[in-house]
Amino acid sequence: MRRDVLRWLAGAMAAAMVLSAGPAGAQEGQLDLIRRDVRSPRTKPPSDNAVPGPDTASAEYRYSDEFGKSDEDDTGFWETLATPLATSGAAVGLVLAASPIWVPHGLMGDDFAIEAEFPRFPYDHTPGYMLVDNWSPRARWWAGRFQAEFRDDFDRLEHAGGRLLLETTSRWGLDLRATHFEERLASGRHDTLWLGDANLVFRFAQSEHWQWRGGVGLNWLDDRFDTDFGVNLTYGFDFFPRRPWVLSTTLDWGTLGSAQRFRLATTAGVALHGIETYTGYEFQSIDRFHANSLVAGVRIWF
Repeated sequence: MRRDVLRWLAGAMAAAMVLSAGPAGAQEGQLDLIRRDVRSPRTKPPSDNAVPGPDTASAEYRYSDEFGKSDEDDTGFWETLATPLATSGAAVGLVLAASPIWVPHGLMGDDFAIEAEFPRFPYDHTPGYMLVDNWSPRARWWAGRFQAEFRDDFDRLEHAGGRLLLETTSRWGLDLRATHFEERLASGRHDTLWLGDANLVFRFAQSEHWQWRGGVGLNWLDDRFDTDFGVNLTYGFDFFPRRPWVLSTTLDWGTLGSAQRFRLATTAGVALHGIETYTGYEFQSIDRFHANSLVAGVRIWF
C-alpha cells in the first residue's frame, strides 16, 4: 500500500512538472523569433502550369472553326488602349517614387555646383553644419561622427550599439552601424546576437541647415550559430535649425536572410563643441519581430 502511494505521488509530481513547463516554444524569446524568420527557407508558391484538357481545346477549336476567330482576337483593341495608359502610369509612379530625392533637392536649391566644406562640429563658424559662403581656416574636405547609444523597450530586451558616419565634400560617404541585443529569458538565461548594416551613401541635397542622404548597402546578423546577410536601402537627413539643436532621422528598409527588415529612428539633441547628447524614438521590424524603443546616446563630431 505504501509503495502504491509513493508511486502515485511520483507520477503526480512528474505530470505537474510537465504541465508547468509548457510547450517547448514557450521558452523561446524574441531573439529566437528573429533567427527563425531570418533563417527559415523561403517556399515558392506552386506554379500553375496546367495544360488545357481535350474538352477545352476542342471547344476553342470548334469556336474558331465556326466563326472564323477565337476569343483571343478580341483583346487586340484593349491591348492597344492599355499600352499608353500603362506607360504613363509607370512614368507617374517613377516620379512619385523619386520624390523623396528630388523634392528636398529642389527645396534646397542645390544644383550640385555649390561648393561646401565641413567645420569641426555643428555651429562652428556657420549657422548650421556646412560652410557654404563662410570661410574658416578650420574648414575641411571630410567629416565624421561616432555615436554610442542605448535602447530600452521596457521588456526583457535591451540593445546598445554604435554608428560611424564618414562624409566628404564629394558627397560620397560611408555609414556603418552595429547593435548588440541581449534578452533575459523566462528561464533565467540570457540570449544575445549582433545586428547591423553597412552602406555607401550619397548626400543628394545640402545647405547650411540641411543635409539629406541616401544609399545602398547590406544588412547583417551574427550570433553563436551563424551569420546572415541581406540588402539594405537607407535614407535620412540632419537638420540644424539654430544653435545648439540637432534633429536627425534615418530610415532603413531591406532584406535579412529570408526576412524583411525595416527601421525608423528619429532623435533630437544638443551639440556643444563637438559633443552631442540626444534622445529619441526607434521602431524596428524583422518579419514577426517588432520593437518600439526609447533611445538615448552621445554623438561625437570630428
